[in-house]
Amino acid sequence: MATTASGLTIPGTSPTTTEATPIQDHWNNLGTSLNGRIIVPVADVTARAALVVALTAEGYTISASNPLYTHRADATVGSELEVTVNGTSWKAANTSDTGWVPFTYANGWSGFVDDGEPEAGYRLQDGVMRLRGAVTGGANQTAIAILPAGSTGYQQFLVTVRGSASVCAVAAYATGNITPNGYTTGWVLFLDNIAFMVA
Repeated sequence: MATTASGLTIPGTSPTTTEATPIQDHWNNLGTSLNGRIIVPVADVTARAALVVALTAEGYTISASNPLYTHRADATVGSELEVTVNGTSWKAANTSDTGWVPFTYANGWSGFVDDGEPEAGYRLQDGVMRLRGAVTGGANQTAIAILPAGSTGYQQFLVTVRGSASVCAVAAYATGNITPNGYTTGWVLFLDNIAFMVA
C-alpha cells in the first residue's frame, strides 16, 4: 500500500494479492480514501442526508479536518457547492457574488432613476439576496421582475413610496416574482435595503 500526498490510498507498485487480501480490497481501500476528497453530486437535501449516513457507515468521520463537499442540484444558482464539518449543518462553500444585475422587467414596470438613485436590480452575494433602486409604471399585484429561480421563498417587505406618506408591501415569491400589494399606478417604489437569505 502507498498513500499519496493528497491522502489517497493506492496499491503499491507490486500489490500483493492473496486469498487473505484479494484485489477487491485494494479497490475498496482506494474508494474509501476518496471520501471527503471529492465533490459528490446530490439531487437534493434528502440525497445529501443519505450520503452522510452512507459515509458514516463506511467509517468516515466528518469534522473540521475531514469536511464533506457536495454539489446540490436544487440549490440556488451560484450556491450549489456546499460543505459540512459535522454532517448536519451545511453552508455554501463558495463566496459567490453576481454583482448588481439590472432587473428584467415585466408587466409594464420600469426603472426610475432620479436624484442619483442607482439602477434598480438585485445582487446575490454569499447566500444573501439584496435589492436596490426604484421602480414604477406597473399595476398592483403584478410581477415587477423575476429573480433567479430558487433564490427567494416567500418574503414580504414594506417599502416607501415617493411623494407620498404611504408605504407599500412588496413580496418575493418562490417563483422569483417580485410583486407589490397596495400599489397605486404612478407611484414610485423604492426597493433599497431589502435583503434576505436565500434557500
